[in-house]
Amino acid sequence: MSPSGMDWRISLHPFQNLYFDEDGFVQSTKMLGHERVSHSSAKEGNCYFGWVDAKDLTATELAERMKERFPELIAASVGENYAFCGWFTHMLGIAERGALPVFSSEFGGLSGGMVFTSLADLLLPAPPYPVIMSCEKIRFLWAQEPTLKNDWHTAYRPIINALKDSRIPRFPKYPSHSNDLFVHGAYWEGAVYYLHTILRFESEVEYIEYRASQAERLSVFSTIFDSEGQLDLLDAYFTRVVLTEASSRLNHKTQQFCKQTIDKVEATYRLKACLFPNPYFGGDNPLHLTRLEYLAKE
Repeated sequence: MSPSGMDWRISLHPFQNLYFDEDGFVQSTKMLGHERVSHSSAKEGNCYFGWVDAKDLTATELAERMKERFPELIAASVGENYAFCGWFTHMLGIAERGALPVFSSEFGGLSGGMVFTSLADLLLPAPPYPVIMSCEKIRFLWAQEPTLKNDWHTAYRPIINALKDSRIPRFPKYPSHSNDLFVHGAYWEGAVYYLHTILRFESEVEYIEYRASQAERLSVFSTIFDSEGQLDLLDAYFTRVVLTEASSRLNHKTQQFCKQTIDKVEATYRLKACLFPNPYFGGDNPLHLTRLEYLAKE
């Protein structure tokens, strides 16, 4: 809604590009690229998006026209999002009673997690966009979990690749809501890919040496992949690889780190098994994670 209250504007984005900032404003990122899609009733009336042939279309017809003319937006929006679909269905039910949701870029539009509507006495729950997080001066969002319809080994790569030039990064979130083997395999494969693609590690030895020295280089990585204390499991897996293949090359400090890492993980889960599929327990490489040196050769 414009400040005057006389006109309205709309801008379309994939769900993953939207979030609530600290002040409750809806903001957008460029995580997923697509055409610029916006409309202003003050400039174009009901010639939606400047389309003269869309003037008299029904809502269904307009939706079909948008699918044809905004292919990048539609492609970026493909996915499963039950929370937003539920909110959208509820919003449509409220709208049919004459209460249209009202957002204002200048004045927010949220009141205690609610959205104003065109009826003064009726509020609508805010859409389930992610809320900005902060940790040690890092502002970030948790990324929506990717679908695993294709190769789960590469499911997190688009999320990791987007971190290279994202103003507000979307980090992979630990899937502690699930005990699915492939969900956790994909998550930890994303961690390995991050180490290679973002931090340029080319071997497990190199990573363990940096972990042993508590290098600042790994601070953001730890924020992401130790959000629930889970990073010890990856460290233990890498440590086992290093001790098996390169123990003679390790300095004393790194050897001590390796011993402490294994001892800590074994002690933590001795009486109570780990609840989730993980990189350490269940064999030499239970999640079949890609080796860092193999990624370096891709």
